[in-house]
Amino acid sequence: MILENEYPKDWESVYLGDLSEVITKGTTPTTNGFKYLEKGVNFVKVESIDSNGNFIPQMFAYVGEDCNKSFKRSQLKEGDILYTIAGALGRNAIVTNDILPANTNQAVAIIRLKNKKYNNYIYHFLRGNKIQQLIKRINVSTAQANLNLGQINKFKIPLPPLPEQQKIAEILSTVDAKIDLITQRITQTQDLKKGLMQRLLTKGIGHTEFKDSPLGEIPKSWEVVDLEKLAEIKGRIGYRGYTKADLVEKGKGALALGGAQISKENKLNFSKPVYLTWEKYEESPEIKASIGNIIFAQRGTLGRVALIEHLPEKATINPSMVLIKNIKCNNQFMFYYLCSSNVQNIVSKISTSTAVPMLSQKQIKNFKIALPPKEEQTQIANILSVVDSKLDILQNKKIHYQELKKGLMQQLLTGKVRVTGLIKEVV
Repeated sequence: MILENEYPKDWESVYLGDLSEVITKGTTPTTNGFKYLEKGVNFVKVESIDSNGNFIPQMFAYVGEDCNKSFKRSQLKEGDILYTIAGALGRNAIVTNDILPANTNQAVAIIRLKNKKYNNYIYHFLRGNKIQQLIKRINVSTAQANLNLGQINKFKIPLPPLPEQQKIAEILSTVDAKIDLITQRITQTQDLKKGLMQRLLTKGIGHTEFKDSPLGEIPKSWEVVDLEKLAEIKGRIGYRGYTKADLVEKGKGALALGGAQISKENKLNFSKPVYLTWEKYEESPEIKASIGNIIFAQRGTLGRVALIEHLPEKATINPSMVLIKNIKCNNQFMFYYLCSSNVQNIVSKISTSTAVPMLSQKQIKNFKIALPPKEEQTQIANILSVVDSKLDILQNKKIHYQELKKGLMQQLLTGKVRVTGLIKEVV
């Protein structure tokens, strides 16, 4: 459990326990006869801390003042470092005055340092590569991954002189702030897109006259059409997963597109490719994928959808998907419509009404689409595409700064690179 490495000669190597006034953890209120409340003293759980080291206030639970007084040992103080030791291991955050009074449970360790000037450096070190490697080993080696307080006490911390600690923390905090700002902009842009989709796909652009329809009020010039009248919906006949004999290495078969290749943002990616034999690929020519087709999950990642804008090689779909092809309207418009709440709410209702969540091809064919004239389809698709492009730029920026931070942590927290003059270079 002790973490060793070679560090500069002017750095100390100190156990975290020796730097701490106390390392402890909380208790679950219900095991001691207390109830969670709708309002009261903030109660911090693992899910109340995100992977970027921030608190998520909307994920706090609440307990009464009597519970907080009873759990005196785990009452939080300003400057405490919280560290998750069960479930999502290794998340941490520094307690600020704005969340107090607060308490926590047994899945969260409280690290209260003797010298608060070390706080920011220790906070960043606990998020660094050495600790994360340790957590990965624990996750692999145990069925229920957790850390105990004894292990945390024995974390060995490479401790630079205080001025260098503060500079390291300043550099890493500067990059963190940049990542947080980009994350906020992503959230704002996602909210903008959600609002635009809701309006554009129901009210259109510049309409003043509306009519009632099976989908509610829509512009007078629009019509409601079943999906099967706008495209062909193809899938494998019957459901059967692949056998080992069906799967091959890259270069020996065709891509099999499925839910694993579709991100939560409904973007197709090929970072986890699966390949089928050429025989399996040729067996079902009707589900050979092409640029401009749409794939839609009818099992597993139910309702996840992607527009195929790029194919690096020949591809088909796996048995959990349907292929939407020969689309008679703007295919980008169709993609956005299938992503929208108009369709996803239907998917959700169907999935919760069956023991094994799935959609039949017939149900997908019967999706009702509020269809504008062709020119307006293109206008709507273009507007949403611009927002998607902005999101792509922001996501790539976030990845860039995350990779920058990862490299900086590897260099700065080991002393491989000293901090003089680096702050201006990284921002």
